[in-house]
Amino acid sequence: MSEIKGFTQIQLALEIGMSGGAYLGRTEIRKDNHHFNIKHLAKIANVLEVDIRKFFEK
Repeated sequence: MSEIKGFTQIQLALEIGMSGGAYLGRTEIRKDNHHFNIKHLAKIANVLEVDIRKFFEK
């Protein structure tokens, strides 16, 4: 979804209060069992202007 809105990983990370995009990258590929918590998802949904429920649709 971030690519649809034109955000890079680093831009999105900074928008949600993270210091860099590395965590987002590791989370996207589930490296070392990294994952987003509900607070992350709420912030990302807000920045991307999408309903948080979109993240749970198949």
